[in-house]
Parts: sequence; structure tokens; C-alpha cells
Amino acid sequence: MSGNISEFSVSELANQLKNYIEERFSYVKIKGEISGFKKHSSGHIYFSLKDDNAVISAIMWKGTSSKLSFPLEDGIQVIASGKITTYIGRSQYQIIVDFMQPDGVGALMMLLEKRKLALSQEGLFDVSRKKPIPKLPKVIGIITSETGAVIKDIIHRLKDRYMPHTLLLPVAVQGELAAKQVAYAIRFFNELTSHNNIPEPDTIIVARGGGSIEDLWCFNEEIVVRAIANSRIPIISAIGHETDFTLSDFVADLRAPTPTAAAEMAVPIKTELLSILNHYQERLNNAITNYLKHMKISLNKTKLPQSKQFFTELNQKFDFLYQKIPHLLQHTLIVKQSAFSSLSTRLTFTHLKSYQKNSFQKSEFLYEKLIRSIKNTLENYQNDISSYGRLIEITSYKSVLERGFAVVTNEQGKFITHNPVDINKGEKLILEFSDGKSEVKKSK
Repeated sequence: MSGNISEFSVSELANQLKNYIEERFSYVKIKGEISGFKKHSSGHIYFSLKDDNAVISAIMWKGTSSKLSFPLEDGIQVIASGKITTYIGRSQYQIIVDFMQPDGVGALMMLLEKRKLALSQEGLFDVSRKKPIPKLPKVIGIITSETGAVIKDIIHRLKDRYMPHTLLLPVAVQGELAAKQVAYAIRFFNELTSHNNIPEPDTIIVARGGGSIEDLWCFNEEIVVRAIANSRIPIISAIGHETDFTLSDFVADLRAPTPTAAAEMAVPIKTELLSILNHYQERLNNAITNYLKHMKISLNKTKLPQSKQFFTELNQKFDFLYQKIPHLLQHTLIVKQSAFSSLSTRLTFTHLKSYQKNSFQKSEFLYEKLIRSIKNTLENYQNDISSYGRLIEITSYKSVLERGFAVVTNEQGKFITHNPVDINKGEKLILEFSDGKSEVKKSK
């Protein structure tokens, strides 16, 4: 019976099987779970699709994989479309995938919850890690697409408020390259220094418009989440609409429901700033006015010093210092003479003969030192006397008269302070001004 069967070489049979499979299954759609995921350095992706009973190899070329809107990794349920073919070298059939989508939102949500739990356990979402947003930022860095409504809405709202210096770092916000570009932009802003011509932002806004979970997926990637967590500059996330949440929102220092709201959170309203400034200006003016009133009242209540008593005390201090000078000079001379005598008695006859010249020089030195000490003492007392003289001049009531005041005395030279009862009817009063005196009488 085997003699009637056609004979094939291995290559011939493999080629006929390849042609039959490719003609019979020219294009198929397969639902399964990704397993053995591997991305080659060439950019091609190799993996398997499996269910409970079977496994089929799959390939996605670089040009196709770059268009994916969601990440591929083991455990994700997907629906893949493509062409069935065989790999003759191993007699293995496989699917060349040219389109893939998650098998429902539930597949991505399961992956999202798994990643959220892992990052949360690391502490990346802890409130204690969050940094305060500056009240009045000088520079705001914006990371978003340079086209579309998002950047226009942010700039428009900033102009309506307090407009700081704004830096836009355009990035892709969807697709395979988006996560890497967003993470790089965050690191770029954080690495700016004073040596660059670009000012360093006080606040960073990471923004994107609304979309499906697949559209927003790059903001769930670990590379973006960790870049936000490691940023030393406070970050406001504004991803999607108010009901959209990404992992970037959980790790950011502040989450805005929309990109427009992010601009409102980043800077205060200009009119509110002006109102606050006016309030503080009014408080400052009131404080100055009250202080001046208080000083005026205090000045009016201030009594002029009794000049006779004041000068008497200063004269006593001057006499006391003057009397101390001879005693101090005598004491200094005795101390120096004693030191000189002590030095002389320690010298033996031999020493005196050997060091006669040197001892004479030391004597001259001690004498000069004594003279300098006496001169310094006299100068110090002279400075003290000059200081008391300046104090007398400053506190003299005549310096008060030069500021527009007058001194009132009676004929006996007694000062009339601030009580009119002290003045008798018909009593002659003498008004002393800075440039002269005048006599008056009390009529009532």
C-alpha cells in the first residue's frame, strides 16, 4: 500500500502545507491571552496566544507594534487579527498580527489595578510625599501636545489670571512613544540649572485631553509614574476629563479635573492679588498713622529735664573722673617701677657685666611702655569727658528749643511744665525760644 503513496522531500511537504494553510486561513481573528511576551532589539514583538487547551505563536512587526495604543504584557486578554503562516525551518505555524485590541475594557482595568497596587505598596502614592504648589510661580512648565485644544485652553486661562513665564515642552500624548517622551520632559525640566538660558519652572503641568482608557494609557506606564514621583518640582496632573483617572493622577502633587482647571490651580486670579495688595496697603497706612499719633501724644506729654539738676550730676561725674587721674598715674608708675626693680635684682654681677647693654635697652623699653600707658589712659579719660560733653549737648533743653518748642519759667527761674494751675494771676512769665526770650503776663 505504501508503494502507491507519492513521495515528497521534507521541503516539498513543508511548502505544500504552508501554501494550503495560507490559502485556507488567509485572514483570521483570534481571541486569547498573551504569554511569553518579548520585544526584540529590532522592534519586532514575539509572543504566544493561548487559551485553556492550546497555544499558537504570534509575531508583530515593528511598524505595526508602534501603532499600538495600549501596552502588551503577559496576562492581557486580547483580540488579534492577522494572517496564518508557517515557519518552514521549524515546521511551525504562527500568526502575523497586523491589528490588536484588548478583549474589552476589563482586560486593561485588571492590568491597571495590578500595577496600581504594586506602586501603592512602594509608597509612591502616599500623601506625605506630595509637595505644595507655589502660590506665585514665576515660571510654569507645560508638558502636552503642541497642537490641539489643551495647550490653547491652558494659555488662555493663564492670560485671564496672573500670567507667569510659560515654557511648553511638546510631547506625544498617545501611542508607543508617548510614555518615554513624557518621562523625558519631566526629567528635562528637573535638570535645568542657572547655567542654562532656559529658566527653571516652579510648577509643572502634565496635561492631555479626554479619551478612552487605551488613549490615556501612556499616563499609566511606570516610566511616567516614577518620573513624576522623582520630580523635585511640584507637578499638577490634568489628564482627560473629570471622570478619567490615571496612575499619574495618584502620584502627582495635585490632580486637576481638566487642563483648564490645572491653569486655575497653578496661578491666582489677578484681581484677587490686587485686592490682597490693597488690603495690606490699607493696613500699613493705618499702622503708620496710628504710630505717628501715638508718638505725637507721647511727645506732648514729655517733660523737659530740670537743667540745673542734670548739669549738677554731670559736673560731679566729671570731678570724680578728674580726681582719679593722678591716683591712676601714680599706681601705674609704682607697678612699672616694681617690675623694673624685680628684674634688676635677678641680675648677678656676672650677668650685669655680660648683659649691661641689653639691660639698659630693656630699661628704655619699659620707660617708653610706661609713657605710652600713661598717654593711653589720659586719652581714654579725655574721650569719656568728650562723650559726656556731647551727651550734655544732645540732651540739653536748648536742642529741644531748636525743634520749635519753648521753655516757660517764672521770674524766679522755676520751670512751668504742663499744668496752668501753677501760674498765678498777673504773674510775669518768661518764654525762652531758640533765638531769644520774651516776657508775658497771665491775665486770668
